[in-house]
Amino acid sequence: MILAIVAVGTKYVQKVTPHLSKFLEKGWEIKILTDKPNLFLNLETHKYPNKIFSYLDKLLFPLKLVEESKESVMYIDADCFDLISDELISNFKPTKEVLYFGNWPEGKNISDIDLEYFQPFINYLNNNQFDYKKLPLIIEYLHYFPYFENISNVIYDLEKVKPIFEYQSIIQKTYYYPNVGNGEGVALAYTLSKNNIPMNLFPSKYFLEGSEGLTTVTKII
Repeated sequence: MILAIVAVGTKYVQKVTPHLSKFLEKGWEIKILTDKPNLFLNLETHKYPNKIFSYLDKLLFPLKLVEESKESVMYIDADCFDLISDELISNFKPTKEVLYFGNWPEGKNISDIDLEYFQPFINYLNNNQFDYKKLPLIIEYLHYFPYFENISNVIYDLEKVKPIFEYQSIIQKTYYYPNVGNGEGVALAYTLSKNNIPMNLFPSKYFLEGSEGLTTVTKII
C-alpha cells in the first residue's frame, strides 16, 4: 500500500517524521510531497515548487500517484497521524470506494451551510447544470483512493476547479487559513460525484477512541 504525505513547511515535517517508522515496518511504501526533501533521506520525495501552498495539492498529489502506479493510495494529513490506530497500519482492508474520515460539523451536505463563501464555485456548477445540493462536506483529514479506470478524468476535473477554489479563498474573507484553496473537500466531493466514483466513511476501528470528536470541532471554511 502506498502512503502519500504532504509536508510543506518545517512545522509539518516535524509533525510527520515521528510516525514514519511504524508504517515502514508494516511494509507501506511512503511518498512525500515536500519543500524540504533533504529532511527525508532514503524515502521517495517530490519537491513542492510553489511559494504559496494550495490545499488542492493535498488531493492532486495522491490522485496522481494512483494514476501513475495504478495502485491504491492512502493519504493522511500531517496533523492527523495521532488519530490512526494500529488496526489501520497493520490490517487495512482495501475497498472499491473512496474512503474519508467524516463530514464537516456544520452539516453533512453542502446545502446545509451558508453558500456565500462558495459562490464562485456555485456559479460554475450552475453554469454547467450540475446539481450540487447533495454533495457531501468531506473533512480533509484522511482519504483512501483505490485505482479506478477514469482516474484521469477525476484529476482533470479537480485541476479545472482548482483555480476557482484558490480565487474564492483570496477574495472571500477568511480568518484561519494562511494559504489558498481551502474547502478542498467540497472540490473532491464534486469531482468524485461527477465521475460516479463511490464514496464512504472509513470504519471507526481504524481510528483511536475519541478521535471522532474532532468532527464536532467548528470548522472555519
